[in-house]
Amino acid sequence: MWKMLKTDCFIQVVNNHIIASIGANLDEDGLTMISRDILRAADREHTHGVIINMSAVSILGSHGFSILRNLAHAVELMGITVVFVGFQPGVAVALIDLDVDFTDILAASTTEDAFELLADKPSRFKQQMEEIEDLDDIESEASNV
Repeated sequence: MWKMLKTDCFIQVVNNHIIASIGANLDEDGLTMISRDILRAADREHTHGVIINMSAVSILGSHGFSILRNLAHAVELMGITVVFVGFQPGVAVALIDLDVDFTDILAASTTEDAFELLADKPSRFKQQMEEIEDLDDIESEASNV
């Protein structure tokens, strides 16, 4: 199912994953609207992953990227992993020059690579829950000694 949004974004659901292709000519208001649409789609579709395709975007400032990073965090709070795909070299260099923090962002060069990342990587929420369960197991074993 493809859905063209008024905000120059296509959203497609494939194998329980959302692929959102961001259009080239979006301002910050458009990115905010896309973020809301992706959040709604993730909730409605009960998806396991979101791939945000950035390959059409040739200009992106730090505030625009901040909107997308906040979207990724909101989706991950829902227990869904987000992978960005296809940053153009000029966009990547510009964001680095703007000193944008990428430490919490998953990125892939192709959609196929993104699907592999989603298959291999549970959401941060799931990882945190597994860590808590591991700590509970350790505490339980320690109390039995």
